[in-house]
Amino acid sequence: MLFKVMNILTLGWCLNLLIVDNKEAKTNFDSLEDSYTNIYIEHKTLEELLKLEYEIDRNTIIIDLSSNIQSHFLLSQLASRQRILHIINDDFNNGYTSWTFTLKPNQGKYINSLVNVCKKFNWNSGIVFLSYKNSGMQRKINEIFDNDFHYIIVERKTDISQVINREVFRLGSYLYYLFTESNISEDIIQNLIRTNLLLKDSGILLSQESSYNTNFNGALILASKGQENTKSYEQETVQSLKNLFSQILGAQNFNNTGNDINFIMKDILMSICESHFCTNSFNLVNIQSGNRVIIGDSLPFSIKNSIIFPGNSSVIPESRKKIIKVSISNGSKNPTTAPMNNTYTNYYGCYTAIKQVNTGQDLIENFMLSPTTFDCGQSEYNSTFMYNCFSKKFDDIGVMHFPSSFTPVVSGTMATLSKLNHSIPLIAGMSNDDALTITQKYPFFSRTSFDYVYVAAQFVKVLYTLGWKNCAILYQTKPLYTAMHNQFVETAEKYNLKILNRESLRAIPGDVNSYEALLNHTEIVQEVINSNARLLIMIMLADISIATMDLLYDLGIRKGDLIVLWAAPAWINAVYFPRPGGLDRTKTNELSLPSIALDQPSYTGEVGNWVEKQIASTYGGNPSQSNLGSCWNYDAARLGSYALDFMIDRGLDYTNGTLLMEAVRKQIFTGCSGTVRIEPDTNNRFINFLILKNALWNPATNSVQVSDAAYWNPTGSDVLTILQPLKYAGNTTIKPSDFRVELNNCPFPEKEIRTFDKGRYLVFGICIAVAVATAGVTIVIWKKWWNIRAEDLKERKEMSIEDFIMAATIVIEFFQLLAMGPDITPINSLISDIGKSFSLDFESLIQVRNDVFWIFLDVVFGSIILWVILSVIVLFRLDEIFNRVAIIRYLNSLSDYLMPVLGNLLFIPFMSGLLDVFVCDKSIGDDFTQSFMYKDCNQFCWKNDHIIYATFAFIGIILYEPLAIFCRPLWQEFQPLAHVKYSPRHLMLKTIFQITLIVMNKTVKRAQDIAHGAIFTFFVLVFAVFIHRDKPYNYPRFSWWLTLSLFGIVWESFLTTINIGIGNSDSLVWVAILIAGWGIIGIIGLWVQKKKYPSLLFRSKGKDTSNLFKFAFTLGRRKSQAISLKMS
Repeated sequence: MLFKVMNILTLGWCLNLLIVDNKEAKTNFDSLEDSYTNIYIEHKTLEELLKLEYEIDRNTIIIDLSSNIQSHFLLSQLASRQRILHIINDDFNNGYTSWTFTLKPNQGKYINSLVNVCKKFNWNSGIVFLSYKNSGMQRKINEIFDNDFHYIIVERKTDISQVINREVFRLGSYLYYLFTESNISEDIIQNLIRTNLLLKDSGILLSQESSYNTNFNGALILASKGQENTKSYEQETVQSLKNLFSQILGAQNFNNTGNDINFIMKDILMSICESHFCTNSFNLVNIQSGNRVIIGDSLPFSIKNSIIFPGNSSVIPESRKKIIKVSISNGSKNPTTAPMNNTYTNYYGCYTAIKQVNTGQDLIENFMLSPTTFDCGQSEYNSTFMYNCFSKKFDDIGVMHFPSSFTPVVSGTMATLSKLNHSIPLIAGMSNDDALTITQKYPFFSRTSFDYVYVAAQFVKVLYTLGWKNCAILYQTKPLYTAMHNQFVETAEKYNLKILNRESLRAIPGDVNSYEALLNHTEIVQEVINSNARLLIMIMLADISIATMDLLYDLGIRKGDLIVLWAAPAWINAVYFPRPGGLDRTKTNELSLPSIALDQPSYTGEVGNWVEKQIASTYGGNPSQSNLGSCWNYDAARLGSYALDFMIDRGLDYTNGTLLMEAVRKQIFTGCSGTVRIEPDTNNRFINFLILKNALWNPATNSVQVSDAAYWNPTGSDVLTILQPLKYAGNTTIKPSDFRVELNNCPFPEKEIRTFDKGRYLVFGICIAVAVATAGVTIVIWKKWWNIRAEDLKERKEMSIEDFIMAATIVIEFFQLLAMGPDITPINSLISDIGKSFSLDFESLIQVRNDVFWIFLDVVFGSIILWVILSVIVLFRLDEIFNRVAIIRYLNSLSDYLMPVLGNLLFIPFMSGLLDVFVCDKSIGDDFTQSFMYKDCNQFCWKNDHIIYATFAFIGIILYEPLAIFCRPLWQEFQPLAHVKYSPRHLMLKTIFQITLIVMNKTVKRAQDIAHGAIFTFFVLVFAVFIHRDKPYNYPRFSWWLTLSLFGIVWESFLTTINIGIGNSDSLVWVAILIAGWGIIGIIGLWVQKKKYPSLLFRSKGKDTSNLFKFAFTLGRRKSQAISLKMS
């Protein structure tokens, strides 16, 4: 610690200034020295000064620049003892003596001056940079401004960049207040400039200490009066002393005789200084073109000169959230007279998302998005028009742009911005053209809507999953629609979906824009009619779709003739929900409803419901019907907001278009239309699912109602999730064929066909009569001839071929029951086909319709005649009576092979075919003779040939069924090597069981498949429980596995019925559940078998199994003798 002693003699006063300065570079007092004479300087250490305490002259003033509280305290005590003045250049501490005064301003006084300035400018928020020694200002400022300021303490230069990036960016203020050391303040200013935070519309206010090194144009400085131009701590100190001495000299007018000079100076300072603070008035300084201009006094604040703010702006910056500009292409102009499409309502979603950001706290909470509408071509692109338009409003383009939905305008916007050297993200909510997919070509583009070309390919897969194989397609020759058509055709070839209308007659010219213009291309629409396709895929503008429906109607097509499928999102709404002054939709609604569309999700989930309510309450209408685009544009604006939040939170420059575009591609969030994220290698939104929509006429509201029928998730394990069954013409859920007429045309229009309830009741009556008669005949035969039980197998036997056949019968009957139950095809077609093969269900394996059916029926009649002849020969032993007749001997020999096939194996298909003759539950009128056969629409029922066939079918049932029932138990009686045998009672009961299932197939299943599944499941379950108790085999192990096979059928039919109820979801999940259930049943079966049912059959090595197939079709030896025993 060194000491400088200066002797100043003024007006007869002799003053000694003792200056204490602990800095290596000593404060330069030359200017002070030049102002006064008789100066003496001496350097001593603090210890030396303390030793010389009592030698200090009475007219001495200690100027303490040590900046050390301990030194201040020691020197304050010394000054008090010696009754000399002690002046410091630090904050005053209440522990100092009354002889200590400070050159620093009173902090409370300074903050009051700061508040006056802020109130004058209406600044009530901002970011305050503080050093630790000034941190006490935070509490005092908050007391006045209610915690609206953000405070950042900075002590090291190395912290500044990190603080700017991590905190200042995120806080989003226009106003900055600096109360830090001068070198740190200058670095803060430079970092704010570098990161584009200190621009036009910003304001910056510095304390005197913070402003030493700054020369930033537009900065404001709150400086002590007289200190406006100080550029260093040293200058501030010297100038403060000059100001102080000037006040002392100006205040003194004393005769020094008889007065103590030190007490006089103390009294003067007490009158000048307020509470020992000697600086109490301030001026507001503005840096203008490098000069510091005093613009006003802060107590009270008054402006004397004009003010310049950053960016040479004369407008006072507002105390508000920081504005981030964005732009929306939502105008009402085109370069020419091209028609407008009134798509401005689709951008309600953008404004809703921006409002949510500006009023909420979820994203970029300290910022506000400021949208500007650009009117540079809505549906038509002209390079000159757009360039001039964007140039005029260049400053309002902002950091991102939400473009038009029209591809030429989108690509033109990107080209225009490139010319203007303004590369920013374009986030589209409704630009669906496949051409915009490529990232390399359009690096600054992304979209929250789906690629329509992709949707067209998915539509093919949906039709395939629903079981349709044929369709017609119409499209308009616009680039997008042509691309969609080509993708649809390409995918259709892979899935064997046939497009029936000729390729040369599918395309409606792109310039067709009315019904009148479409009349010139009637042959294209006529080709759809000629193709006989029921499914019609529409890929065109809504207005042309309506014109096409009108023309189809005028050409004779009516409700139910077509199932219209809209192959692109939002079109179904555009067709059915007209805007004011729109086209008449009477014919369209009559012809096309109900219709189907594969749609991008909209207004989905909690977020979607909220967005729909916001748009409806703000703009009116029903957004989910007439304004789907707003949902996707909401997601576009939210995607941009999430990207901005991502950038700001990490302190990245969101005005850098390249970095912001990278941030856009990284976001994932739940939006109005579900989960939103951009694919990494394309500009497309990742498609997690599509919605299959069903448009219906709602008579209650006399309007169209569009409902969600299913979710289509091409990448999920559950591809098609049914929400509610699709409805078709007549409000039925029964899926129509994909042809309007059958390949063999019926002699009447298909639209005349109706369900014939009288015929249905008659079929029910006949089938029930057959079932009751079968039960009666079976009971009689059982009581009279087969009321016996096979002897139980009690000791181990070598397993014979006959025993093996008995075991195989359990497997065969398992698959037969599968075929007779609810249709398992939607779950797994392989299992279904196996069941049909084992059951010889020819009707399901081949198309037994029309002419093929009559051939099949003729074969059945012929087989029954042969069956009767063989039965007569065997039962009446005609081979013995007419043993010399060759034909009798041959037929007797043939019976060994044919009777088990005709009487057992073909029981189900024969009885099913005979009953089909009576199935006449469709009609074109109200009379029985106007009904027609289910198997052949050319054959009307209950007249002419049908009565003949019905008579033969009735006789066939009477002749065939009783003989088959009686002969069923015979086979095992003729096999001496068979150890495992049926209980004849079980065979009788199984006959009743099978005929009941056949009757259910012809009646309940045709009327209500879900009811059929439920009844079938219950019936099989009851039969399984009975079988478990009755023990149908003489070998318990076989009885156990027959029971388990029936429980396996119950599990399958239960799952299949549920699957039908929710809409036939084709999913591996159902297969997995089915197989898992069968696996559990099998494991339980093996465990119980091990515990309760020991094996009584064994196989010897080398056993010859060459006779396996021979015994499968023979009745063995001594057949006639066994029959004689039974009949006697």
